[in-house]
Amino acid sequence: MSSVANEFTQELIQKMTKRLLQYILKNYPFYFFAPLGMAFLLAVVEGAGMGMLLPLIDGLQSPEAIVPSHALSKFLEQILAYFNMPFTLPVLFIVGMSLFLIQAILEYLNVQVSARLIDKIQTSIRVNLFSALLDAELSYVNRKKVGDLVNAVVVETHRGTVAFNHLINAFVSGALALAYLVVAFVISWQLTLMAALLTLPIIYLTRKRKEIHTKGTEISQANERFQSATVEFFIGLREIKILGLFGLISEKFYEVASSVSTKERLLAVLHARFALIYQVVALAFLFLIAGVGTNAAISLPAMAAFLAILYRLSPQMTAVQKNRDKYLGLLPSFEVIDGLQAEVDASRLVHVSDLEKIRPERLQTEIEFCNVGFSYDDRGSALHAVDLSIPKGQTIAIVGSSGAGKSTLVDLVVRFYDPSEGEILVDGVNLKFLDIASWRSMIGYVSQDPFLFNDTIFNNIHYGKLDASAADVMVATKRANAHDFIQEMPVGYDTVIGDQGVMLSGGQRQRLALARAILRDPPVLILDEATSDLDTRSERLIQDALDQMRRERTIILIAHRLSTVESADQIVVLEEGHIVEQGDHQELLQIEGKYAEFYALQYGTHRTG
Repeated sequence: MSSVANEFTQELIQKMTKRLLQYILKNYPFYFFAPLGMAFLLAVVEGAGMGMLLPLIDGLQSPEAIVPSHALSKFLEQILAYFNMPFTLPVLFIVGMSLFLIQAILEYLNVQVSARLIDKIQTSIRVNLFSALLDAELSYVNRKKVGDLVNAVVVETHRGTVAFNHLINAFVSGALALAYLVVAFVISWQLTLMAALLTLPIIYLTRKRKEIHTKGTEISQANERFQSATVEFFIGLREIKILGLFGLISEKFYEVASSVSTKERLLAVLHARFALIYQVVALAFLFLIAGVGTNAAISLPAMAAFLAILYRLSPQMTAVQKNRDKYLGLLPSFEVIDGLQAEVDASRLVHVSDLEKIRPERLQTEIEFCNVGFSYDDRGSALHAVDLSIPKGQTIAIVGSSGAGKSTLVDLVVRFYDPSEGEILVDGVNLKFLDIASWRSMIGYVSQDPFLFNDTIFNNIHYGKLDASAADVMVATKRANAHDFIQEMPVGYDTVIGDQGVMLSGGQRQRLALARAILRDPPVLILDEATSDLDTRSERLIQDALDQMRRERTIILIAHRLSTVESADQIVVLEEGHIVEQGDHQELLQIEGKYAEFYALQYGTHRTG
């Protein structure tokens, strides 16, 4: 890696660290400062406890009448005298044990606060990111791999949160190391200075750990590939089995799974390599300082206490570097989260302020498309200069070839997207100025491939209107011609239908989705090929139900099967994003245009009566 790349990495690390700390300080200031405050208290108590070693050694040498051999022992003697406590071995033991007990309690509380902090941060980031993805424009989410999004919300969020935990732990270990150094300096500033000078080369050589950050980035990338492959393979399980791809897919899965494990192993080796070098060098320093101290003018108790402090100092110095390295290895996960959050925020639908939002309850007059155009970022234009009026209480059918823009048109009505050009008006008000939740609550939507939860049949329908009664649910299923087949299921309405309703047929899934839409009692009902998987009898029954509903609501109907659109008040024919014909069934047959051509292809005749 070039020097320019090295500087970029250092700059990126500093930038991400700053953003991470800003996020914590903004949302959880208490849980940020509490561990640091406890780290300070720990350092003070630990330093005092280690400072007790020297007078304790003095006391063990002369338990009957302790003779302080060092200024530190004399200072403690003065403190005890101030509190009218004798400078005796039992008192020193009690004070020392009290300090270590306080230290143990502080360490326990520090773990509790840190765990609470990690829990809050992890949950907060996950919920915020997930909520942002739910609110993002559908085209952005469609461009992303599901596995990448799952990886960001589940894996990278966890790794990014653990990164912050290691940063806090590095601060705690650093505070303890500083406390040991202060006590060591008080005992012998000469030996402490010598130890510091010997340690500086190690600190200098390890100040830049770009390999660890790079390896952490590779792990994040490997996790994305692993999650994407796992989700993709499970979604395509039927095709994998039919095509006999078990062996090939197993090999591909092994490749992505082993890539994550290998990179994590290499990162662990980098951590262990430094720990080994540091421990060996620290041990050598310990013996070197012991040799120097033996020949120096320092008392035996002071030398023993100094070596004991160095022995406790070494693991804390190792912990500082170890936590720093792990932080650098996990920081790329926060980079992934931060980058995704920025992308999602930029892709959200345009929202007006809460004061400007209009919350409609019913459709009053019409939905109107005014010179509407729409382009997908990766697929080009889907609609061109569409002018269309959908009056309240009418049934509007949208027909056309595949890719003509039919589904795009209704997606704009639901406001999955905003128009690239023109505007959509609801009762004369731009759709952008309506409260999106209020507007969508007025819509019942059934697609060709409806989504069903891995839940009971009852709950899947009840999600349409959470305050509906069981009787309301049953009425909706009967109107959707679903009640009879539900009764035949193993436990009726309590039957769990699996992911995406895998336990049901295509027609059964459509009828449940239709029942869910009917339960909402929506002023606007959108059916996007909603009867495509139904047999002729079921479709006829659904049509009868829809005929009854037409008197009560506005219906937008997309269908390839033209028998379902013959009774529509208005039929709109789309071709390549343009409205090419518009009228009722009889009018369109009489002009013998595109609609008549479609009709002839399906029925072999231009039947007009």
